[in-house]
Amino acid sequence: MNNIIHFMARLSLLYSLLWSISIHAYAHSRDTDPNSTYPTPDRLFHIARSLNRNLVCYDANQTNGKLDTKEPIKVYWLNREMEPGKTNGLSFIQKKMAYGYKVVSITEHTCTITLTAYPEKKLTICREGDHFVCHVKIDNRQAILQSLYVKASPNNPLNVEYVELQGITTDTGVPVTENKKEIRLLSTTQVFELFCNYFATKKCKNRLKSVFLSLYFKKECFTDEGMYS
Repeated sequence: MNNIIHFMARLSLLYSLLWSISIHAYAHSRDTDPNSTYPTPDRLFHIARSLNRNLVCYDANQTNGKLDTKEPIKVYWLNREMEPGKTNGLSFIQKKMAYGYKVVSITEHTCTITLTAYPEKKLTICREGDHFVCHVKIDNRQAILQSLYVKASPNNPLNVEYVELQGITTDTGVPVTENKKEIRLLSTTQVFELFCNYFATKKCKNRLKSVFLSLYFKKECFTDEGMYS
């Protein structure tokens, strides 16, 4: 009898150990999945780019089902290369030149915005069930936006070869895409003016110009390099 009890106890311990190992392995594989977008409960959509695998994420900024009317959307970098899963905010220039948004109208339950990366489209953020979603027309069909893919020119990240919207149709639930070609986010002059306005002094404009031109041609100020320090 004692032998049977000991055997059952060992079997139970072995089962618990194997279960613990399998759960840990599953969690590790999920967290280290190179294709993971690290979704959050408030994620609306993200922007993926040809420059690297890092994402720009757009989450609804809400409390108890009500949008923050001053900042309805949180926009941030999501690292998927050097430090997978780590997040960081956007710089002033990144918000203004590429990844920011403009509020067209807003209430506590819905808002309409346009993206700097795709200003022709109006996006409507609204609550459906227990979360917020982003509605937009994709290929002339009502859809819930899931992501955008930005294909930039290898020689100049300000020149975008095309932007692809990806979503799910609201009527049939099937994937739908739309491409917009030959987009230039901002001209060199416009970006330089952003630098000048940011520092807000005329005295530093000449010095800024030389710094700007150096950064422009090195493409350092238009990437996410160094955002994850």
